[in-house]
Amino acid sequence: MIICSLNREFKDIENLLGINENFQKATTTETETAMTSKLAWKVAKELNLKPLIWESLMFHPHTENNHLINRKPTKSELFRYKHILLDLLDIIKPNTIIAVGRTAEHRLKEMGIESEYVRHPAQGGYKEFREGMKKLQT
Repeated sequence: MIICSLNREFKDIENLLGINENFQKATTTETETAMTSKLAWKVAKELNLKPLIWESLMFHPHTENNHLINRKPTKSELFRYKHILLDLLDIIKPNTIIAVGRTAEHRLKEMGIESEYVRHPAQGGYKEFREGMKKLQT
């Protein structure tokens, strides 16, 4: 997951991307919401951030037999769609790019994208994630 700290409102981004509708939550029920995204948005709200939260792979990689179970994207998948991430970053021109977790940090570095690292909130890392985000805001 990547978090981009923005200096503009969502409406500006919608216009830049040619989106005519408001951003909407992609999931329809609480059980469909990925825990990582839920925690990231909780911290964003607490810290009064205006983030764009983007998965390292824009598609939903899932296990073969269950589309609701996430799996880590392969390096090949990440690099196949690298141009989309680069185009997005070029359009929104974020103040800061935050790599959530070591996988995101390493992949962004491999792609030549500078970022700040924060601990991934999964597996008991929420407190460190929140503190890392808070430090980046000072």
